[in-house]
Amino acid sequence: MARLKMRSIKSDSLLRKIALSFILTSILPILAIIYFVYSSSGIDFQTEAFMKVTIPLLVTSALAGLEIIRRIIKSVLLINRGAKAIVEGNTASEKIEVDEENEIKELALSFNRITKQLQTNIKELEKSKALLQDIVLKVGEAIMSFEDIDKFLHLIVETMTNSLRARKASLFLIEPGGKQLSVKVSYGQAIADKKIIVGEGLIGSVAKSGKALLVPVIEDEASFMAVPLKYGNRVIGVFTVQEKDENKAFNKDDLILLSELANQTASAIENHRLHKDAESTYIQTISALAMAVEARDPYTRGHSKRMAEYSLCLADAFSLDEKSKKLLSDACVLHDVGKIGTSDEILRKANRLSKPELDMIREHPRIGENILKPIASLRPLCNIVRHHHEWIDGTGYPDGLKGDEISLMTKILTVVDAFDAMVSNRPYRKAMSSKEAKEELLKYAGKHFDKEVVDRFINLI
Repeated sequence: MARLKMRSIKSDSLLRKIALSFILTSILPILAIIYFVYSSSGIDFQTEAFMKVTIPLLVTSALAGLEIIRRIIKSVLLINRGAKAIVEGNTASEKIEVDEENEIKELALSFNRITKQLQTNIKELEKSKALLQDIVLKVGEAIMSFEDIDKFLHLIVETMTNSLRARKASLFLIEPGGKQLSVKVSYGQAIADKKIIVGEGLIGSVAKSGKALLVPVIEDEASFMAVPLKYGNRVIGVFTVQEKDENKAFNKDDLILLSELANQTASAIENHRLHKDAESTYIQTISALAMAVEARDPYTRGHSKRMAEYSLCLADAFSLDEKSKKLLSDACVLHDVGKIGTSDEILRKANRLSKPELDMIREHPRIGENILKPIASLRPLCNIVRHHHEWIDGTGYPDGLKGDEISLMTKILTVVDAFDAMVSNRPYRKAMSSKEAKEELLKYAGKHFDKEVVDRFINLI
């Protein structure tokens, strides 16, 4: 009976339930007290009949009141348990269900909504963490190969677009002269030839003022951000991001993140420019050193140029790509740069070199490698320069490599270097004829020189 009564009032407000509970647990006992007071005054209430009715009502009302209170407390405890679970970090707790249709029900529903939103936020944070780790990994890889600035900038634009959940992004750089911007990198749109006058439009105004711009969604227009790429007090470009997913608007946090990345990107661009300028100067210096080596020895003038011509012919015979051809050509120019530390007395000595002198001149491959190694763009040459005196049978120097331990390009350089040396005058002997030099190559093919390289070279000249 009480159970049916409880169900019928479950949609009542909490205040009404408490009031009813008070009535059931308090009013009837008060009536009983009144009865006993009147009984002691001699008033006849038909005591036995009254007690038969009053006592069951009294017990029933008390139980009903207790049941209402129990339900309220149970619902509150359920919510409290859920709140405690969340405080302890258990956001995967089950949904709270209460058999109420009042404020407690609303409280439970609100709690469930908060829990669900919290679970969603945690998942988003986990995704953001994974994305951030991916960004750090990719940026780290790009930094390791920093000589490719274009790849680095494409990576920055792509990862920032994805992390901000945007659809389009562009990186503009101010052209020499400072009057207009051109697109360096674009993502999600084809605007590679777009030019913008500094000071005109949203992007041009950001380039001129050096201040970031945030445009929220306005009617049908997409949200848009533009921040300057600043190096010191100088603006070198503009980074734009637009059209956030689900037509949402970018916020100030997004703008702060983009601005911070833009500052780092500007520093990377300028550092790369400085690095390339320094590298270019270093390469010019090394090239001058290589020319100086040839100039010191009148017998070797034109040696590098002739070697390059022979090497390119052999490269075609082996179907090498353009990158390999360029590598070979540069190696021909720089292969003897290590001789810059060798004295003229040794380079021009007409007699046989002594053991110490021979040891000294045999250091030039190592010295040449150490000269080239500091510059990233010259590092691919280091292996060729270091090993251009290695022989197939392992009796060469400085590392005693043999067979397939020696790269094809090094084998090519070794053959053309030896051939041009043989057909050129030297302080200690006269030049051989082309025929004699070919016979010498064939004699040592498979010992000093790679046989296939020798065969193809002889067929070419």
